[in-house]
Formats: sequence, C-alpha cells, structure tokens
Amino acid sequence: MTQLVTFGPTIRVDVYGKVREYRQAIAEYGDHLASGGQTISLHDALRQARAFFRANRDEAITAVSFWVHMDESGLAYRVLINARGRYCVTGASPMSGPNNVRAVYKANGEY
Repeated sequence: MTQLVTFGPTIRVDVYGKVREYRQAIAEYGDHLASGGQTISLHDALRQARAFFRANRDEAITAVSFWVHMDESGLAYRVLINARGRYCVTGASPMSGPNNVRAVYKANGEY
C-alpha cells in the first residue's frame, strides 16, 4: 500500500522495512516545549485520554492531542486520541539530542 502525502515537508520513518511519512511538525513541537509541555509515552497518553473522556462525557469533544514517544527512533509524534482509544499520528518532530536529524528514522515498530 502506498501512502499519498499531500501536506508539505515530511519525516520518513522505517518501521520493519515499511517507510511511513508523517507531516513535519518541528515548529509545533518547539512551541509545545517552550510553553512547558512534555513528551509522554503512548501508554500514558491513552490512559490520560480515557480519564479525560470519562470526566467529559457530555462534551462534544471528538479527540484530544498529545506529544508522545512510541519507539526508539528519536522522534516525538503528535497523536490524536478519540473517545474509543483509537489514535492517529498527525505529525512528527525530532526530539532534542546530538545528531538527531536523519533522512530516514528507524523505528522498532513496537507501538
């Protein structure tokens, strides 16, 4: 299956030989960190989303957004999580670190 990418610059991630492309969200991640935000695990994000939707059952909110780390690629992923616990990646950004800008990031696929 080929992914059609139409949203500008992308970050490429190799997950067990299959290359996925995510929207480059470096500026958004920088703003998130500058405002005191943190990057959490996907497990914690799913738990927080579940608690949020339980507390806000009557609200018309369809999804919540988190910056998470899901693998050892050195990337932070922006995910939207809906009330059923399903998530989708809407962007990616390299986390701070030495030599953390690469053409293709290698993920272990354990997410």
